Amino acid sequence: MLKLITAGAFADLVRRAETAETALADANRRLENVAVQQESAPERERGDEAAELRAELADARLRLCQRNAELRLGELVLAEAKARLVDRDREVAELRAELQRPAAGCPADPELPEHTVLTCRTVGGGLVAVIARPDESFTDGRCDYGYQCLACGDSNSGAYQPGDGRRWANEHAGMCRAVPTGGRRQRLT
Repeated sequence: MLKLITAGAFADLVRRAETAETALADANRRLENVAVQQESAPERERGDEAAELRAELADARLRLCQRNAELRLGELVLAEAKARLVDRDREVAELRAELQRPAAGCPADPELPEHTVLTCRTVGGGLVAVIARPDESFTDGRCDYGYQCLACGDSNSGAYQPGDGRRWANEHAGMCRAVPTGGRRQRLT
C-alpha cells in the first residue's frame, strides 16, 4: 500500500537521508582514525574499538538504506499524485468544454428583433423582447415602447414610457407557456 507524502514530509525525508549520510561519513572517518591508532595500541584494545566502529558503521549503512528506500517511495507517491492531478485537470477541462456545448433538446436563443432594449425569460423558456422603436411622429426623439414574444409571437406596442413596455413584457413572460422550437422565427417588426 502506498503512503501519500506531502511536500513537507518529503523534505523531512530528504533531510533525514542527508543526516544519515553525514553519520556514515563520520563513522568512516572514525574507523580510519582507529586504524591509525591500532598500529600503536595493544592488540586487544584495537580489536574491541574496531568491532564497535564496524557495528556502528553497519548500523549507519542500514539507516541510510532505509531512508533511501523511503525517499524512493516518496518520489513514486509524488509522481503518482502528479499523474492523478494531470488526469483530474484533463477531466475538469473536458467537463468545462461539455458545459459550453448547448444541451440536446434545448434550442438556442433566437435572434432578437431590431431596437431590443431588454429581454425577459418566459415560463416556458422563451424570450420576450422589450422594444423601443423611434417614433417619427414626434420630433423630440420619443420612442414607442412595446414587447414581442419570441416563443408564441404575441406582441404589443403603443406605450411612450419605458416602464409600461417593461411591465407588459414581464406580465406576458409570467403567463406565456409556449416552448421555443429552436427554429428561426420570422422577425415581427
